[in-house]
Amino acid sequence: MTFVPDTMTKTQDNFSIVACAATKEEVKPGVNADKYTYKYADSSVYPHTVAAAKMETSSKDEDLKALAIEVAGSDGKGFFNEKGYKLGIYTVTVQDGKEKKVEYHVGLTAIKESILDLKVSDIEVPAQFEAYVEKAFSSAKLVDPSHVTLIADGAFKGTTKNPCYLKTVDLTGVQIIGKDAFNGASYITEVTIPKTVKYVGTGIFSGSGLKTLDVQNEMPVIPSNFCSGTKLTAIKFAHPELIRTIGSSAFANSPIGEPIFNSWGAASGYEPLTVEDSAYENCGSITSVNMSDNVIQLQKSTFKGCTKLSSVTFGKNTISADAESFAGCIALDTITFSPNLLSLGGGVFSKCTGLKRVEGFPDTIE
Repeated sequence: MTFVPDTMTKTQDNFSIVACAATKEEVKPGVNADKYTYKYADSSVYPHTVAAAKMETSSKDEDLKALAIEVAGSDGKGFFNEKGYKLGIYTVTVQDGKEKKVEYHVGLTAIKESILDLKVSDIEVPAQFEAYVEKAFSSAKLVDPSHVTLIADGAFKGTTKNPCYLKTVDLTGVQIIGKDAFNGASYITEVTIPKTVKYVGTGIFSGSGLKTLDVQNEMPVIPSNFCSGTKLTAIKFAHPELIRTIGSSAFANSPIGEPIFNSWGAASGYEPLTVEDSAYENCGSITSVNMSDNVIQLQKSTFKGCTKLSSVTFGKNTISADAESFAGCIALDTITFSPNLLSLGGGVFSKCTGLKRVEGFPDTIE
């Protein structure tokens, strides 16, 4: 059985929990939602869609056609300018209940291999971009006609056949980072996500060379595969109190030394936190898991295969740990349970052959 917090009311020194089964459609804004600088920061409540705008390169309107070709070439696919940048116009659609909010952004689509160091705010945006949006989309406006405000899906993606040689990137002024933006960019080691960023897609650093990450923006949902398969050892969040979800495989297969909540303790004023499937699976440097008081549930395989993990302490408000949450943690020798724990999934401690000490096992377990 899986539980999702419906309400969580903070008292002076603890939280009281009312737990109930919930579907995805029932997800509501978090307890700190009124503190967001960007109203739609929580992508679990307000889904975001990032898409390249269709360019009218064959329009019967000759002025519109000319602008489209200037912006995106005759084939509408864009082209590298003389400085090695490829730009495009992108729409960002936010679903707010039955309503849709649409924004238009200048997006950086790709860079030439010769660019090793990039400062996004230095990229010049031709005036034709603003003119095209106003003419093609019923007098709509670009969010910022003078600057690149979006990094397109897979913009700096690196593969074995087509590696990305980018070493440093300054994202100042960027508002949207699409999925897989730095996926496989093996030479990137240090990145700051500035406070201007409103939305980050899935897998943006997956498989990259990232070692250090400074997250200055509001990120209630850490995306799936956020830093999976990286070399990440250090991460800092400017607003940890807003985090309500650590996405599936967010830090899997990385050398990160501890889960982000290990030092939060009572986590007074923090969001109730769910750790999704395989979030820290195969993180071979984690030696302890100390769940802060706001950790509500662990989903499947969250710490599976963390072979150096020796101790686990459940938070006092953790109500469930799903199947194989700690399976294969062969160094695990001490577990301290919480009296509020309601459910343990099948094989939660499977193959934990070193287990020696168990404390506080609750009689409420199903």
